[in-house]
Amino acid sequence: MRWGRKGHLIVAGVIAVLVVTGLIQAFFPQEGRPPEAHNTNASEFLAKTYGSVMKPKIIHACQSNAVEVLLIVPSAVNNLEARAAVRVSWLPYLPSTYHLVFFLGLTENTVLQGQVNEESRKFKDIFQDSRFIDSYYNLTLKSLAILQWTNKFCSNAKYLLKIDDDMYLNIHKLHHLTTCITHARNNLYVSKGAAGDSRETTEYSELSNCSLVRPYNFIHYYINSETHEYESYFFGGYLYENVKADRNPNSKWYLHPKLYSATTLPPFLSGTAYILTTNLIQHLIYASKFEPVIPLEDVYITGLLGSQGLKLKLSHVEGWSRFRPRWNSLCLFQELLTAHGLSPSELSSITSSVNNIEHEECDRFSVRLMNYFNTLISHFFPKLSNES
Repeated sequence: MRWGRKGHLIVAGVIAVLVVTGLIQAFFPQEGRPPEAHNTNASEFLAKTYGSVMKPKIIHACQSNAVEVLLIVPSAVNNLEARAAVRVSWLPYLPSTYHLVFFLGLTENTVLQGQVNEESRKFKDIFQDSRFIDSYYNLTLKSLAILQWTNKFCSNAKYLLKIDDDMYLNIHKLHHLTTCITHARNNLYVSKGAAGDSRETTEYSELSNCSLVRPYNFIHYYINSETHEYESYFFGGYLYENVKADRNPNSKWYLHPKLYSATTLPPFLSGTAYILTTNLIQHLIYASKFEPVIPLEDVYITGLLGSQGLKLKLSHVEGWSRFRPRWNSLCLFQELLTAHGLSPSELSSITSSVNNIEHEECDRFSVRLMNYFNTLISHFFPKLSNES
């Protein structure tokens, strides 16, 4: 009889555990999360065929060498509103040589897929990769696919900007940055004239405020192991250094020791947005053959493949913010190059307002002082996207 009571208690305990487990899974789903220590082979993934029927109109511009900066937005399948906001915020201000495409994975939701099909037919700015299900834990595969797609269809572009669909992007500052860097790279190998270094006497010096950008600080050199030639490059964004690997299994950025054994991550750029010259892409793809995939795409692409594998130097770009200002200030957004975590409505309204604000309004001492204070507070107490 006593054993029977224990038996009932054991059964009741098992049921309770199952109920609690079910509730946890219901409220905290782990959909798409890979096994704790599962290595994905990048070469096997990249060897698979796309199978996508979507052909964005940008491919024609790529074939005619009309692309200077290729903006690829890795967007979740269900982010229809975010993509709509990007189209009305960034798109109207893009120079003619800047082209944008949204990069999606697969969904098993047939209704959602139908909406994406219609969106693609209407705007012709979507590519959907059929090799992976779209999820947070497949972002590394998506980023590898973006590199491969660019290398295959748009390798003649000068720059690739990979940027999330909830990012504020200051097109004017981006254009100024890339223009200055392009001119600086073009002038690197010009011989010195009688007046001294010709880099200072060419058209580069006529570009307003390029000295403030300091483009030569962003240009580094990669030695091609096959040709033994030097290649200049730029690889920049918001730079992280000396970051400890997250060993908390409940964390979004958890990294199992079997996937990455070192305690400190290599230098890497925030995955919210980073930019690189396209001559690096083939080298990054090659390096991926020797580095098993981890679920942190920015650490993998820019860190394990870039700074650690290829010994590339990553550049921190002033105004390239991984978060958003603590308090919305149009004058501060005007100074920033990027900011992360804007809702679709915020992205549309803030971008429109910043592009219509008069420069004189932001040039007052009191405004600049408030911007400095806002920046300082935002650094120590960043405003996340889910905050009101």
